[in-house]
Amino acid sequence: MLVGGAGVAAGLGLASAGAAAYVAKMVQGRATGDIDGFLDRKDSDIGDVVVCLGASIVRGRASVDFVEMLRARLPQLEFVNGGVNSDTADDILQRLDSVIACHPKAIVILVGTSDAQAILNPSGPAAKKKQKETGNTEPPSVANFQRNLLACVSELSERTGARIGLCSLPPLGQDISAPANDVIRALNAAIRTVAESTGETYLPVYEQMVAYLESADATHGKPFTGDWRVGARSLSQHFIIGRSFDVIAEREGLLLSPDYIHLNTAGASIVADEAQAFLAPLANPAPVPAAEPVAVAEPVPAAEPVPAAEPVVVAEPVEVAQPVEAAEPLDVAAADPVPDVTPEPAPEPVQTEGVPAPRPAQPSDEEKSTEASPFEPVASVEPEEHVAPKGGPSPYGG
Repeated sequence: MLVGGAGVAAGLGLASAGAAAYVAKMVQGRATGDIDGFLDRKDSDIGDVVVCLGASIVRGRASVDFVEMLRARLPQLEFVNGGVNSDTADDILQRLDSVIACHPKAIVILVGTSDAQAILNPSGPAAKKKQKETGNTEPPSVANFQRNLLACVSELSERTGARIGLCSLPPLGQDISAPANDVIRALNAAIRTVAESTGETYLPVYEQMVAYLESADATHGKPFTGDWRVGARSLSQHFIIGRSFDVIAEREGLLLSPDYIHLNTAGASIVADEAQAFLAPLANPAPVPAAEPVAVAEPVPAAEPVPAAEPVVVAEPVEVAQPVEAAEPLDVAAADPVPDVTPEPAPEPVQTEGVPAPRPAQPSDEEKSTEASPFEPVASVEPEEHVAPKGGPSPYGG
């Protein structure tokens, strides 16, 4: 928690309250690229807007500015710093209108460190101050934090449609097993629950920082005590002497923070790494594959006109011939019979005196079979010539 100039002067033994007032003024100065400055801009050439929302770690005056790191890494996006020192989740819930007015495409929220300090010291001046500002007399608790964060995320999502990344909280101090980090882990569980219930993205900042400390065997370092003078000393060295937060952290024997709460370059880089990974789809959207070129068909040449066909001359109808009457069947029986061929009579044999005339020879059976057919004329057969026997009795008697 941040204190006024008089408290800083008393805590640090500064020669004048003026020097302490200067430190307070510097730490309360406007963040680079804050919401008010963005909304006052008149130019219309603005890329996709990302609002980083939270308290002093986001504002980047008491801490290395991780929002500025993101600007350098992702220049195609427009980053708006929505950090306000000492803000709790309830404080953010009261100022969402200005965030929504930025029309963000994405929102990165890192809030809860102030809630953790109020839970750790509910009767302290910081907690009393918050109760007076908000009118909420209910003691700070993890349940209240979760309810307020859920209300923030739900309203931002509904009214902007932005993607929301919820960062887990950095450790308090460097003793991970200390009671302060028990509270941090309880709040981080609430943050994860809100992310899961709303479908938003949980960014494991705490987990990455613990892994970093484990790699250096430094998880049992100096614990967080809640002593505000440690923070005041860090701020005076930075703004008056001009030491970097990295040098201040090294002098304190801390690896991630100059004052057990805020971040040096190593701590801020881890937050920026998680936020950059979350924003990568917005910063480098997947290219839309080019459509296949449409092949334009070659123009079809116009067809030559087909010459008109010569008119077909229709022939005169051919007169169909009358059917020929079928011939009367041939009546074989009625046909004139083939005239019989009567062989010429054999010449009369010469009568020899004293020799009786021979008897005419009778046709044999074979000769009978050769009689002419009445349908086929047969050539005349000459009768055999009979030679009279020479002397002797007649074979027939007499």
